[in-house]
Amino acid sequence: MTQPLTELKTNKSNRANAIRLNIIRRITRSPVRSILVMGVAFLFILAIGWLQNAIEQGRIEINRLYDTTIVRGEFRSLFPGDFDPAFPMNQIIRPRTVDILLDSGFTRSVYLEAGFEYTFLILPAADGSFPDDIWEEQEFTIRNLNRLIAIDDIETFLKVHYNPTDVFGEPLEPIFSMVDPMDSDTWVRVQGEAVAITFVEGFDKTTFARDVLYDFDTIVPIILRYCVAEEHGLELGDRAFLSHNFGNIDPWIIQVYVVGIYTGRMHRQLAHNASLIPLSALEPIREVLAGSDYGGVITGYITVQFEVNPAKNREIESFREILEEIVTRRSAGAVLLTYDLFDGELEFVVRQMEENLYLLQLLYPVTILVALLIAAGLSLLVILQNTKNVAVMRVLGLSRKRTRQQCIMELGLINIVGLILGIFGFALLGGSGGFDTRLILFAAGYLVVTLLGSLIGAILVSSRSPLELLQVRE
Repeated sequence: MTQPLTELKTNKSNRANAIRLNIIRRITRSPVRSILVMGVAFLFILAIGWLQNAIEQGRIEINRLYDTTIVRGEFRSLFPGDFDPAFPMNQIIRPRTVDILLDSGFTRSVYLEAGFEYTFLILPAADGSFPDDIWEEQEFTIRNLNRLIAIDDIETFLKVHYNPTDVFGEPLEPIFSMVDPMDSDTWVRVQGEAVAITFVEGFDKTTFARDVLYDFDTIVPIILRYCVAEEHGLELGDRAFLSHNFGNIDPWIIQVYVVGIYTGRMHRQLAHNASLIPLSALEPIREVLAGSDYGGVITGYITVQFEVNPAKNREIESFREILEEIVTRRSAGAVLLTYDLFDGELEFVVRQMEENLYLLQLLYPVTILVALLIAAGLSLLVILQNTKNVAVMRVLGLSRKRTRQQCIMELGLINIVGLILGIFGFALLGGSGGFDTRLILFAAGYLVVTLLGSLIGAILVSSRSPLELLQVRE
């Protein structure tokens, strides 16, 4: 007699409910086994999520350090204290050397100090003009020279001369400046002192920038040492002239405007009383001297410090090779030059982080492979150790197919719970990095291999007779 359709549906529904209840009952009857399988899935999710997070955070931090780390460097004489009397202010770095550095494309900023020795500070005539008869009225000797230090950035200048130290951070040894090499009474023992500048009201420091151009027809800002200002009776806002009367150098006159007076002392050869002018104000003087024996010499650079463009930090080794080529040129400097590149943070910190990241990237796929193998093996082992339940299901009349399905569903459910708990646990413990879709993909792959392991185990177990299964010791 045929059963009504509603009765068939009810029977199927009851059978499905019975299967689910039976699976849950078997899970709760073996809590140790269930917790073990669930815990392994939970821990592997945490481990893989942590590795993903560590790799991503490491990559972000390395990129941040590359993009923000400031690498500084400088040119200097190869042998500390090396000095050539032909370059009395130690202006040993040729202008062409600096031009090559600027053209390299690696520098973000360059700080330059140039020295010029042959000039006198001349007070204006009553009408403010240059006193043309000054050379006949007064005697000027080498002791009256008003040496110049030309700079292109006042803020950097103040930092450099705030606490003068060597490359190792040690205080600099005193310099013996010979104002007149032939007269030992003029030799001065110079020890650098912190420089502080008092500016005229409303002074714009950008007038010392390299891109502000000056010539002999413009008024050049000048910063005098306090004793030089007192000796000449000059105050902030006053005007004067720079000129010379040396017959072997073409004559020139520069009008200057006193924008600052400084205290302290520069730790530079023959610069203990030097005045400060913009670097670009030396360009017209350099052009005048270009055709003489002094061209590129007395307007050479004393200090060349630079900062590497952070966008080029990944190419720092290439830049190092360029620097080596620059300083080994025959005409790089008046003496043998070398360079210092202070890339310790990149060399030791970032490089170490890159090595750690590389190891994590190697460990990541290995960990995934091990996790999947363990998941498959554990599932197979659990099924093989579950022979009594399989035997009971077979004795109760379940087919091999039904028995296999229930074994796979039981183990799949346990793993799903473990994976879900692992994902939520990592979301709570994983920090700001969170997790990406790769963790979900790993969870899906983990579930697939556990089902595969369960299927293999279920086939092996269900293929045997119930009597054989009952004789197996779990």
